[in-house]
Amino acid sequence: ELGRPGNLAVGTSVVQYTLPARAKITMVGAVTGRLPVGDRTLAVRFWYPSSAPTTSPRTSYRHEIKTKGKPTFVVNTAGVGVENGTPLTGQKYPLVVLSHGYSSWASHFSNLAENLASKGYVVAAIDHDDASFDSLTSFQMSFGNVMLDRSQDQRQVIQQVVGQASAGASGIPAVIDAERVGLLGYSMGGFGALATAGAP
Repeated sequence: ELGRPGNLAVGTSVVQYTLPARAKITMVGAVTGRLPVGDRTLAVRFWYPSSAPTTSPRTSYRHEIKTKGKPTFVVNTAGVGVENGTPLTGQKYPLVVLSHGYSSWASHFSNLAENLASKGYVVAAIDHDDASFDSLTSFQMSFGNVMLDRSQDQRQVIQQVVGQASAGASGIPAVIDAERVGLLGYSMGGFGALATAGAP
């Protein structure tokens, strides 16, 4: 029963966020103990109730999986969201931040995100941009950074999105209820969600 879509049309848009002062594990940093610090820029795909006409073209979510020594594998997922559809105004909607698993991507759970948006939620799926790997060493570096990044990505994205909503920014933030925020994650996204919620 909960899997049935709601009655609202769904819009979807991608927004870039710059997350400041982020440490990164590198080979040199691992040896010296001095991790470089800099800005981290991530894409966040939003889904939200929309006033887009029901006749508007629907989005297809495309992702390329690249593995060294193998052809690129393309994943295309048909959606019901309207790309850059106008947010439905007149009320504020709770925000749900969605955090994917290791080596996954923001639209991996597009079906869940669209379902929530059709029921009156704004969903913000972080594209965590996990580093690829082709050896044990590069895997250790990649996974180490994931351990370091997941909760920080979640916290900083929530802080910026909620900050925009509280400040009365236009567009998607204008329809977000800054007092009602949820966080859900799968696999490493779930690890990050637990840490973000305060787990030791």
